[in-house]
Amino acid sequence: MELTAIASVMTSPSPPTASDPCHCWRHALTTPWTTEYWHIGEIHRRFLNWTPRIVGELKKSDIEEILLNPPEVTLRSMSKKKVLTAILGALVVCVPRAEAAAPKPAAQTYDGGSFAWPTSPGIGYMGLYIDDDISHTRLVSTLRNSTGKLCKSLDDAICGGSTVSVYAILPPCGSTIQIDCIESIGSKAKSATTETATFSRLFPEAGLADFAGDASAKIPTGSSPSIWTLPNTPHNAGNEYMAIVSVSGQSTSSRQSLTSPTIHASLYPVKVVTGSFARNVPSPERGGVSHPSGEPWANCATVAEGSCAARQDFPADTAFSLSLRLSTPPTGWLHGRIFDPDISFSTSAGVTTLRVQANPAQVPAVATWTKVDRLPAALVTGGCTLTSMCGQSNPQSAGAESAVEGWRPFYEDKASWVRGHWMYMTLTSSMVTPPSGPPGNASSTNCLADTSVLHGFVTTNATGYAAGPPNYSQSDKSFSYTVASPHYNERGQEIVGTYNFVMRSATARCLYGIGEGKLSVTVAISQSDGKDRTADVAVADDGTWLKVSVSGFHYSSPVIKTTLTAGEGVVAPTTSVVPSTTSTTVVPSPTTTTTLQVPSRQPTVTTKRSASAVAVARYAGMKVVSGARVALKVRPGSVAVCRVRGAAIIGLKPGACRLTVSVTPRGGKTSSRSVNLVVAG
Repeated sequence: MELTAIASVMTSPSPPTASDPCHCWRHALTTPWTTEYWHIGEIHRRFLNWTPRIVGELKKSDIEEILLNPPEVTLRSMSKKKVLTAILGALVVCVPRAEAAAPKPAAQTYDGGSFAWPTSPGIGYMGLYIDDDISHTRLVSTLRNSTGKLCKSLDDAICGGSTVSVYAILPPCGSTIQIDCIESIGSKAKSATTETATFSRLFPEAGLADFAGDASAKIPTGSSPSIWTLPNTPHNAGNEYMAIVSVSGQSTSSRQSLTSPTIHASLYPVKVVTGSFARNVPSPERGGVSHPSGEPWANCATVAEGSCAARQDFPADTAFSLSLRLSTPPTGWLHGRIFDPDISFSTSAGVTTLRVQANPAQVPAVATWTKVDRLPAALVTGGCTLTSMCGQSNPQSAGAESAVEGWRPFYEDKASWVRGHWMYMTLTSSMVTPPSGPPGNASSTNCLADTSVLHGFVTTNATGYAAGPPNYSQSDKSFSYTVASPHYNERGQEIVGTYNFVMRSATARCLYGIGEGKLSVTVAISQSDGKDRTADVAVADDGTWLKVSVSGFHYSSPVIKTTLTAGEGVVAPTTSVVPSTTSTTVVPSPTTTTTLQVPSRQPTVTTKRSASAVAVARYAGMKVVSGARVALKVRPGSVAVCRVRGAAIIGLKPGACRLTVSVTPRGGKTSSRSVNLVVAG
């Protein structure tokens, strides 16, 4: 059999032909196609069918030697056979398809579904693939010098005195690691049952480029993802959960701290399955990874030698918590894929503890191909033509709202699948442009410019959303946020939208020039599908964080606008819908507006202390005269948080208590209003 070696840097290979189809793979040690993770999409661009294969008989020690030493040094110390193997590993090798061995079937099936990139239909087709957080499941811990070479620690000669790039997957906290680590993971069921996870093991046991950290330089130890067990919180295929928490940035030769750090935290329900899997391999010379697994790995949260942590579905009605100890705290803004988050953030003796508890978000994915001549020119990338093998556009969800909207006719406004995510990360500095502050309020000029504090957190389940924090308008003192998603799921059912806007109370008051008085919060949702919508809006202010949670709206591409004003008194929660107007040529977007008051004080409700119905009614701004009958009714979504006891409301567990209060004057007409209370712990 004659082997033809093709350099992996080729950019315009000839497409496969019917007479001599080509079956291609890349060796485990291959340098990636590009320096970015998205080189995986380049494989699809060049070859219609491909199967990874391991060439030669290199041992683990040989692989590590090649990764951690310059090639010219390594090759001199290796046998001729190993040198030949390494050279072959840096090439893309093509043989006639008839001579390629069939891939082994998986030893176990993926219970959570494959969620794989769909195969290209052929020449002249271009694809779009948006599935959130997939890059986080592929990357491995690496410490690199200024030229991109791998180091095992700062003590390595090639990293000493050099600016280094850090990508560290954090290990659990333990006896030897007390900072830059995972402190705890937990769950909280709707029934109020809580559970703390038990650390099980690292998966894989070790990565190919794990490195030792340096606490004095605030460089974390680079480890492997960790698996934890929650026996009383089972998912559809067991009780194991994987945590992948990464800290990345650069450290200059002064070794004072990480510059432009990014924190990325994800939780996944997993089931470990066996098969022809292999650890992801980092390039020894620059960024990127290769994927030598011999069978599909798209649904793996990560892979080890011979096994895959296959992603599963999150259990229903369950919130999850993740607590971290960090030497470099998150600053600016966070964004992510969770709903109704509770945030605890404190710093003491140089250690920041960040705890986030939230429900998973159900996020629609888009994976589709279409003939290039059907696409508008603005959507065609990479020189795709009717006679070329084209690739996929792989935008991350942050910033993908334009792609979601532009491709809508071609995926027929329908998601490829919807699955649960629990993820958050810091916004990069390029995504954040602090506003100068509202006009006429000089004291708020730099309200968002302080990069030393965490200002806010924005989350949504939309497929694509704006790459940055909500856009602040100085003219009307409002934050607007653009999201985009398929209108329907894979079964043709309407997708329900979720959105959270959490902002530090001090930042909010600074921006709006509001002292310690009451805050009035207005949320307006402008729809683009021509239908009138209402939304369920909850607002809470605990003195540290102002939290606005919106759910129940529908896509396609709503714009969510949040406005704060100073309140002069308690304003009852009201909901009104502004109907749309139409003509033969224009259909303006209807707007759903919900106005809620966040007073400085509310009736105190705990698991041991109740609030009277009269107090709740007065809190809602209702007039209660002598002889009036006041009744309370808990709304369905809050029955596990609070309940009516006689003529009062009492808490069952901490959380949001949503209820309806009705006042009937003697001989008069009953009036009712919705009220949101916070049940304290």
